[in-house]
Amino acid sequence: MWVLQAVESDGKLTVTFPDGDGKPAATHTFDSYGTVRVASSMGQVEHRFKVRIPVVIKGRRILARFTLSDRSSQVYPVLIGRSTLMHKFVVDVAHGKILKTKEAKRSRSLGND
Repeated sequence: MWVLQAVESDGKLTVTFPDGDGKPAATHTFDSYGTVRVASSMGQVEHRFKVRIPVVIKGRRILARFTLSDRSSQVYPVLIGRSTLMHKFVVDVAHGKILKTKEAKRSRSLGND
């Protein structure tokens, strides 16, 4: 999940979330959080904060786990994983909304013409 800033202090984690334009929009303090090691497809390992956040998907409120990172250069600001969807939803990819223009622009910026 895309965050602008995450600050750990006095056993709490204060996170600033962006709006659609990447500007600070909301701040939330988590009393309960963890850390996890995440490896990229290139093998680069980084430590990220992990939090549980209530989300609403198709009118259903669930508690989901997210790792926090700077996703400003990514097409999608949030990735919802299989473990969040498992036993709760059926995904029909034929009804998905792919951001083809944004994906093509990002691919060109990475030199993947």
